[in-house]
Amino acid sequence: MPNKRPCAITSEAACRICGGDDPTLGAPDGLCRNCRALERAKEDWLRASGITPRHDRFRTWPDLHGPEPYMRAVERVRKFLGVSGSIVALIGNCGTGKTQLACVAVRAAIAASREARIVTCVALLADLKGRYGGDGAADSEWLTNWARRWLLVIDEFGIRLDTDWARVMLPTLLDQRYATMRPTILIGNVTREQFVDTAGPSVVDRCNEDGGVIVCDWPSFRQAKVARDDGV
Repeated sequence: MPNKRPCAITSEAACRICGGDDPTLGAPDGLCRNCRALERAKEDWLRASGITPRHDRFRTWPDLHGPEPYMRAVERVRKFLGVSGSIVALIGNCGTGKTQLACVAVRAAIAASREARIVTCVALLADLKGRYGGDGAADSEWLTNWARRWLLVIDEFGIRLDTDWARVMLPTLLDQRYATMRPTILIGNVTREQFVDTAGPSVVDRCNEDGGVIVCDWPSFRQAKVARDDGV
């Protein structure tokens, strides 16, 4: 814990987050300048996080509930964020809570003062194509933009990459994030074989280093809800 030194202005005040003093601590929020700036940055990151209203209903790890295999997946992703700068993949059936789990991971990263974002693979590649200028600078800008965030979640990863350019740039992004030890979560409604075919051997090998490939083969939450509503 930081030492709580008395503020030179108020003689008693200390930042309610870091415990340090600051001449601006007379502000109603009780924060020093550094903590206030960080809290504002976290608000900006959350607004730009890519979390949709549908996936904003569950916001913390304890909010997530489901069958035992799902809860094991939740715990694996939670531990992955704490120790790894590698890649984890969530693959398998539709409706098994993969995206919801990843959105909670994004929120957890932001709460820990780390920028995070979820984006679909289609949107990621559309951004790449939209930047293209023919001189190579656009590729560098795209890599810098998507590699800088501490956590990146790429949803709908199982799509077929339609150009040689995309097949080069996406693995390059994953390689750059891996090299700088920034964790990445890949999500796809695909089988293990389809994931290996799309991701390639190097990405799969890096998944196996720390994160792993988590096959989400439990029943769909949506189908379970329909059964409950129908009284089955």
